[in-house]
Amino acid sequence: MKKMVEVKNLNFFYQTLFSWIVAKKPSKTASEIQLTAYYLKYVTAWFFFSEIGPAYYRFITWITRYYPFSLLYKGSLLHADAVKAKNLMRGMETIAKRAGIPVYINNGHRDRDFSVFYGKLEKRGMNKHDAVGKLQDLFQDKYGTVYVHEEKIGFRVLVDSNMV
Repeated sequence: MKKMVEVKNLNFFYQTLFSWIVAKKPSKTASEIQLTAYYLKYVTAWFFFSEIGPAYYRFITWITRYYPFSLLYKGSLLHADAVKAKNLMRGMETIAKRAGIPVYINNGHRDRDFSVFYGKLEKRGMNKHDAVGKLQDLFQDKYGTVYVHEEKIGFRVLVDSNMV
């Protein structure tokens, strides 16, 4: 229950910052206090999303290389052990995007022989069977032995665990 409350609070924090960035600029007749508050909120949110957030994720990835911090975020893409997997997933997304098939790959696990990633097509109205076949051809050209299978929701990518 406590973790659920923390996640809710974190989501509320991100939503608040996002609302500050997309807030409508006050009118020309607004008081100086309203303008100052608007600009302060906007700069704070922008600074968090452009500087603090990325620095935090780089720091967590770096520090999880060392004990006892290596016990944090086990099984997460933030952990130092997952850097190669994260780079592989982002590389696959980039290849697919260049081919005109926008995909989102952000889940998976590692077995003894294969690493399995799960993805979804971001664009609606595409023929899923053709897109999955094209993705398999693209990924095999770039990475070698890669298999892409159609799932009920999205697709599954099987990769040799030595690559990850």
